Amino acid sequence: FLSKDSGIVGAPYAIAFDWLGRNLYLGNRLASNLEVVKVDGKNKYRKVILANNGEPNSVAKPKSICLDPSMGKLYWVDEGGFGVPAKIGKVNMDGSNPLVLKDNITRPEAITIDLEEKMIYFSTQYPSKIVVMDTDGNIKRDLLTDEHHSISLPKALAVYDKRLYYMDPRYERLERVDIATGDNNKTLLDNEPDLKTFIIFRKRPFQQHPCLINNGNCDQLCIPAENNNRVCSC
Repeated sequence: FLSKDSGIVGAPYAIAFDWLGRNLYLGNRLASNLEVVKVDGKNKYRKVILANNGEPNSVAKPKSICLDPSMGKLYWVDEGGFGVPAKIGKVNMDGSNPLVLKDNITRPEAITIDLEEKMIYFSTQYPSKIVVMDTDGNIKRDLLTDEHHSISLPKALAVYDKRLYYMDPRYERLERVDIATGDNNKTLLDNEPDLKTFIIFRKRPFQQHPCLINNGNCDQLCIPAENNNRVCSC
């Protein structure tokens, strides 16, 4: 994918794919940044969209990211450090307008988005729970907690077909629950040691978007923006 001369420097940890702009987004914990890389074509154009400038809304140690290309938004979990708080952050996919959606959290772990309902799900290790909030950062409820469910380290999350899937490597399990209530728990994998992560793939319905036609007439990166628009970046 990347040549030896254009490899990623640092410690890429989180990854998400933009299927409209055909870009790969990376969270780099060592470099303290969020980066975008074009996946198609001979030239793998890339850009740091957000770095650590010491402000609360910048990046320190990104641990998990998710995208909503239809709205041009990136959401990320940040462990914090270097003057930046642990938080759930939100930024336009071109790196503009970074916001803190939720801070004052301990050991945040993972994040995902329900693209149909526009709801965010994020997890924390201490206390062990999965929280539901809207895309403006308004907390709706705790979907799962260690008080009422067998949950310890919710390390990866995904939404599919009205269900939330989560991986718990401490209990060596992959679980599924109803997204509305957290009920109807089903164990999909059990006694699987050394679980790292998982991804659910699905073919999405075709969507008209300027980035899908001639790369949005952009010379390098075509980045989805709000209201079915695009931003050219280099």
